[in-house]
Amino acid sequence: ETQVDRLETQVDRLSNETDRLANETSRLEIINDELEINIQDLSTQNHRLNSSLLQFDTLNTQLNTSTIQLTQQNDILQTNIIQLQDVNIDLNQTVNDLHQHVNTLQQANDELSLLNQDLW
Repeated sequence: ETQVDRLETQVDRLSNETDRLANETSRLEIINDELEINIQDLSTQNHRLNSSLLQFDTLNTQLNTSTIQLTQQNDILQTNIIQLQDVNIDLNQTVNDLHQHVNTLQQANDELSLLNQDLW
């Protein structure tokens, strides 16, 4: 085998390796393009997710505000209920006092009627 033969063999081997590397480069470029598309899709999905999270945060803030307002209104209602219960107790006592006065007046009226009958 001459030096020319060895060089031709080496050129053939290098040419084959170059073809293999070119094919591998093409394959990797396709994979890279797919990855770039996937990255773009993920970026789009991430923007959508961030938008949804902002909407959720807004709704959550509104819910928290509403909960605070409802709690405050509930506290006011509880206070009003206690005040109304106190007023009801006072009214019941007043009604009882009035019944006692009516009974006392009835007794006095009955006694006056008896005295009046005695006078006639």
